[in-house]
Amino acid sequence: MKKVMQKFLTKNYKSIIMAVILFCVLALPMVVGATGNLRTDIDENLTKTGLEDDLGGGSANNLPVLVGNLITAVLGFLGVVFVVLTIYAGFKWMTSNGDPGKVDKAKAMLVQSVIGLIIMLISYGITQFVIDAIMGATA
Repeated sequence: MKKVMQKFLTKNYKSIIMAVILFCVLALPMVVGATGNLRTDIDENLTKTGLEDDLGGGSANNLPVLVGNLITAVLGFLGVVFVVLTIYAGFKWMTSNGDPGKVDKAKAMLVQSVIGLIIMLISYGITQFVIDAIMGATA
């Protein structure tokens, strides 16, 4: 019986790990929202946020605000791309089995993604400065 169980675990370890991770991810919302009426709380908080920030119109229709929001969204997407590239490069490095060519490719990908992150942060700083200057000039 012990050998059969050991053979099953070694053969299906990836599936078992994925099942445990999936269970944890699916069970997490039930643990987090265990108290109160979660749907009502979310609706009330979203309503308050929308009213306080005037998302339905007004200053949200100004061109500088729209451009700033667009740039912020694009930079946020680029941040996600950075994280994905970093994880992928780390995965490639860890699965290279010591092959110098694969390790060098993974290192190059990691360096390129960090350079991309630096460029993204600099562009965010410049964008923030320009949007603040435009908003200060129009106010």
